[in-house]
Amino acid sequence: MAIDRRKMRTRKALQQSMVALILEKGYDAVNVSEITDRADLGRATFYLHYKDKDDLLIETINDIVRDFIKKITGYTIMPLDPKDDEVIRQVFLFAQQNSDLFRIIMRGHGMYTTTLRIQSVIADFIRKNVSDWLTAQRRQSKVPLDVLSNFYAGALLNSIFWWLENETSYTAEDMALNFKKLVLMDRNNLMGDENI
Repeated sequence: MAIDRRKMRTRKALQQSMVALILEKGYDAVNVSEITDRADLGRATFYLHYKDKDDLLIETINDIVRDFIKKITGYTIMPLDPKDDEVIRQVFLFAQQNSDLFRIIMRGHGMYTTTLRIQSVIADFIRKNVSDWLTAQRRQSKVPLDVLSNFYAGALLNSIFWWLENETSYTAEDMALNFKKLVLMDRNNLMGDENI
């Protein structure tokens, strides 16, 4: 158990070191020696854990996706229900708490793959929740659920990217509330009155 904790601490130190250096210099300008120097670890230690800096970045990004999934588990996300907006607030809070990693994703390296992965997680979550809600309400959507869920997931991610990149004065709560208002504007256009 102690070895696992030491391993986790070492990996976390390397991840934090790399993130700080990327934000300072850009990904291409960072090398393994700088990462290990910043983390106060040896190069040999780095290579016990990672093949190269790409391997380290991939794990760092995968960790953010795993943390995100844990964060939203247990909530429902119902873009069509005006009563349920806590999960949206949690998503913006998570992005704020991990803003350095989101900025790295936004600045290019691994952006496309990572964005698609995060969007897919959100879309799957929305699809299931909307399907359950529609069934319970005995209603149906005028738009296919895969289209609807991917639209909202993409809009949510783009709102997060815009918010973080522009360093606005809006809080996570402000962004969640504004996002919910925009979603509710579309509710009548997306929902039909037909019973299932």
